[in-house]
Formats: sequence, C-alpha cells, structure tokens
Amino acid sequence: MRRQSRMSLILIIALLASAILPMVSNAAPLASPAAQGEDDPLLVTFPGNWPSAAGLGGDWDPGNLNIQANDSNNDGVWKFVTDAIPAGSYEFKATVGGTWDEAYGVNGDGTPGSPNVPFTTDGGMVNFYYDRDSGDNFVASRPVYTIPAVVGDFLEAIGGANWSPDNLRSWMKDPDGDGVYTFIAENVPEGDWQYKVALNESWDVSYPQENIHFSVPAGGASVTFSYDGVTHEVSQVVSPAAPPDEDLVRPAIQKPIQDNVMYFALPDRMWNADPSNDEGAAPGGTLAETGFL
Repeated sequence: MRRQSRMSLILIIALLASAILPMVSNAAPLASPAAQGEDDPLLVTFPGNWPSAAGLGGDWDPGNLNIQANDSNNDGVWKFVTDAIPAGSYEFKATVGGTWDEAYGVNGDGTPGSPNVPFTTDGGMVNFYYDRDSGDNFVASRPVYTIPAVVGDFLEAIGGANWSPDNLRSWMKDPDGDGVYTFIAENVPEGDWQYKVALNESWDVSYPQENIHFSVPAGGASVTFSYDGVTHEVSQVVSPAAPPDEDLVRPAIQKPIQDNVMYFALPDRMWNADPSNDEGAAPGGTLAETGFL
C-alpha cells in the first residue's frame, strides 16, 4: 500500500513538471539594464523657471519629459518648441541625460554654476536649441536669438542637406555678440558652388537676393562664411588645404642599387687580424677610452 502511494506521488510531480516547463520555456528573456538602454535616444531637456508657468511640470527639473527635445532631422541640433509660455522674462539651460551632471548655459558653458540663458517672450512661439554635434554645445532660444544658416548646393558633401534652411548642420553663430555670425565648413570638395544665408529655419528671409558663387580648388578647402546681422552683408573666405609634404609622399627608393654588387668587410670584432691597432685613437688608454681589452 505504501509502495502504491509513493508511485502516485511521483506521478503527480511528473505531471506538474510537464505543465510548468512549457510555461517557463515560452517566457520572454529578461534584458539586461545595459541592453535596454542601448537604443534609447539621447535625453535632452531645457529646464528653467518657465515650465510651471507653461503648465509643463516643475521648474528646474532636468528629468521633466514634458520639455524633452528631439533631433528629428538628424542635423545634430536638439530642439523643443512651445507656445504655452506666458509673456515675461525667463531663463533656462540645456541638460543631457536627465540630471545636472551635464548641463550647458550661455555660449555652451558647461562648468557648474555657469550663467543661465535668458529669454523674453510675448506669449507666442518659443524655440529652444542645443547644438550637440558641432563641439561647442551652443544653447539658444528664438525669437530672442536669430538663427542664421548657410544654405547651398555643397552641404550634402559635408554631411548636411542641400538648400534646407531648417537643417542646422550649417548654423551660423555669434558667441561674442558683435552682430557677425560665422560658420566654418571643413573639407569642402573641389568645385564651383553657390549659397545664401537663410534666417530662422525658413525661406521667409534670406540674404542676399541672388545666390553667391564661389570656387574651391583641387584638394578641397575650408570655407568661412560670415553674415552681418545689421547690414545683412554676406561673405566667404576660401582657405585651400595645405599641400602635402613632398618628403612624406615621395615614392620609396627601389631601383638605384637593385643591380649593384655589394661587398661586406668583417671588422676586427669579428676577426682580430692586427692586434697592434686595438688601441684605436687613444693609445695606452683604458677600456672606456679604447673599447678594447
């Protein structure tokens, strides 16, 4: 009787195991924390003393997803737009990663305690900008700050988009506030090109009336574009790439001694043919002076 009970218990355990194992095998594998975040977009926000007034969450909160920026056209500039801010004067910074560990203020200053970026609005549309890819971490807002950009037929060749004023890969900036905006395009290839300067991500205002033509010589060049915000004068300076060092690019010597007959003489250290000359240039000198024992 005891044997029969034992067999029944084993049968029950086997049936339970057969029911549970398929459920375990069909469960989705758990991703590691690192794997879950690998494809997450960069979290850029513009915390300041304005979100609460706009009904967009708490002030000075870098983790506030209501003010999260995006780079929808992949030009390296992160943007956030809202028309919910009441008229008034405010200030803000750009933060990365949802914390204050990486934050940028005026002119992209990332040091702790750097000045906040001020702005004033009449209650209309406000645009926030953070340039991540140019290396200067520049932060700005519009309408306070004018956003000029070089638009032309050479931008695709340097990673931008041709004739696209809303692509800020060629954003012209004025960090010193003298009214002259500049952009340096590196590695512009050889050719004849043309461009204009468009303001505030649209064709509504652009300078000059006709396209400007310029040429880049063989080997490419860096081109510095300038726009005067007062006179609206536009100019460019083409700086050709430095010529290569002839000593570095000259072909290696291969043929001058290819067919020559070479002879090798064995020095005394291999076979001491004349011991009398072992003193070299210091007769009677020491080992340190003559090199001979």
